[in-house]
Amino acid sequence: MARIRNLLLMAAALSTVPGVYAEEEAEAAVAEVQYLEISPGIIANYGAESGKPKLLNADITLQVMDEDMAEQIEKYLIPVRHDLIMLFSNLKSDEASSGEQVEALRARALESVHASLGEWIKDVQVADLLFTKFVTE
Repeated sequence: MARIRNLLLMAAALSTVPGVYAEEEAEAAVAEVQYLEISPGIIANYGAESGKPKLLNADITLQVMDEDMAEQIEKYLIPVRHDLIMLFSNLKSDEASSGEQVEALRARALESVHASLGEWIKDVQVADLLFTKFVTE
């Protein structure tokens, strides 16, 4: 009986060990994620084809998977910002008026960031682009 109890206690102890390691690995992965703000925010006129241009005001943050990549990307944020301004300036007046359109624009902006950085950095690792502010008038 004592032997069975000892086996059950050992099995219970061993079953919790992988969970502990999984939590530590998840915390380590989260700790490596870096966020780079493109500063200052982007202000662009768009929709000039409609006669009266609209104004777009956006704050953008890049999600980068490690600190070394973040340091490399920081060196090239000015040309990245320029390419994003050009992307937003070429929008038509109705291309940023709904949530779905803004999400599509976010995806296009992420592609633009990858293309911009690809000119200088081999194997760009920008995981995501976040609009921390997005206002159109």
